[in-house]
Amino acid sequence: MNSIVVARLLGVTQFGIFALLTSSLGLVGLVAGLGISGAMVKYVAQYDTKSRSRLAPLISTAMSLVCVTAGISAIALIFIAGPLALGVYNEPRLVEMLMVASIPLFVNAFSAPLFSVLQGFQKIREMSLRNIVVTFISVPITIGLVYVWGLWGTVFAIITGAFIGLAVNLGIILKLLREKNVKLRVGFDRSEVKTIFSYAMPLLLVGLVVSPVSWVVLTMLQHFHGADAVGYYSVANSLASSLLLIPTAISTPMIPLVSELDIRDRERMQSMSSKVLRMTFLFFLPMALALAMFSRLALEILYGSGYVGAWQVLYMLCAGTFLIAADNVIVIVLLGTGRMWVSFGLNVTWMISLLATASLLVPSYAEIGLGTAYLVSQTVYTAVILAYAHRKLGIVLHDMEVVLLIAAFGFGLAVIPSFLVQGWLSYLAGLGVLAAIAVGEAVVLQKHEWDFLRGILRRVSR
Repeated sequence: MNSIVVARLLGVTQFGIFALLTSSLGLVGLVAGLGISGAMVKYVAQYDTKSRSRLAPLISTAMSLVCVTAGISAIALIFIAGPLALGVYNEPRLVEMLMVASIPLFVNAFSAPLFSVLQGFQKIREMSLRNIVVTFISVPITIGLVYVWGLWGTVFAIITGAFIGLAVNLGIILKLLREKNVKLRVGFDRSEVKTIFSYAMPLLLVGLVVSPVSWVVLTMLQHFHGADAVGYYSVANSLASSLLLIPTAISTPMIPLVSELDIRDRERMQSMSSKVLRMTFLFFLPMALALAMFSRLALEILYGSGYVGAWQVLYMLCAGTFLIAADNVIVIVLLGTGRMWVSFGLNVTWMISLLATASLLVPSYAEIGLGTAYLVSQTVYTAVILAYAHRKLGIVLHDMEVVLLIAAFGFGLAVIPSFLVQGWLSYLAGLGVLAAIAVGEAVVLQKHEWDFLRGILRRVSR
């Protein structure tokens, strides 16, 4: 909702500048967080299972560390704002915006480990409540600020959202820690510093592969084709990423659960991961296909006619997002079992393929080239990570080649309503493709998957 309203209010060019701002903040924010939040999820879950006395020094040390790293990063952003905005983007409006954005950079970096503590304790209900509260407060404020101040309104909205998130996080987490008799203090526990960094540093390196490369290719797009191309790509990426709502909801409780089962019952962890992976592929495919085939219609209805030009890149990103949803299941297993260096190596594979294809395609094909580059790199990454999951993690890929064949067939057929026919014929063709995919999936569904679907239908029918 935020993305739709902000994009309509700003227009393509200003929305592209906003995307450059958030991309830069994400890059600096990665260093500000230093991978500490990811470490908190694993070790809070682990300590809560077998060593509760270590929870207080762990959380206290993490919060003290992030204060230092976030403070240094915020100050650094103020100093690099000018060279980044003028030297890289040639966009003077970004100079002061980046400087002011150092405030929410610090606040969000400090707030993130608090949210990770909730995830580590597997307090999914509280996490959902937190997100609902923050959303209902911040969305109307964001819309009002952007309506009144335009591009600067997005900066004010980021600041406001950061403080709202911090306040809600503190309210929930302090109550939870009192219930668990965990008393925080300011300071560092040397053993916990070593524990945190043993996990956080590889995780940071993974982030330093993903975020900077994403920033580089977006900057490349702006350099060759301007802010309009960035605006088109960002709208398509935002809409495609919204498909990950359900897979993200599934992954939230999986990380601490995998960490716990890796200690107690590894066979159950492998079985659970195999089932979740296959079901993600099967149930996510129709949603990704539907958005890909009806990309023109979705963009016009949601974002307005000014953004319809992004429909081709949206098609590419929907196919890539389908792969991301399934890959995330394996990534969660890697995070939960502490295989951080493996995750880093896999992401290097993705980085090399993305940079190579983007360098070839972006100069000539603008945002469509970047979308294609993401699809190619994600395909390579999926092939490698599924092979590793099967051989090294013991995750059984139940008829996965059949499921992937159905997906490839579906996106191949989706070219007909997306590219080759228009008007009401495209809608009929799209519905035909979805029906064909539904039949194919029905054939390969296993008994427990049918039971899962029936359970959902029973709940909905009530």
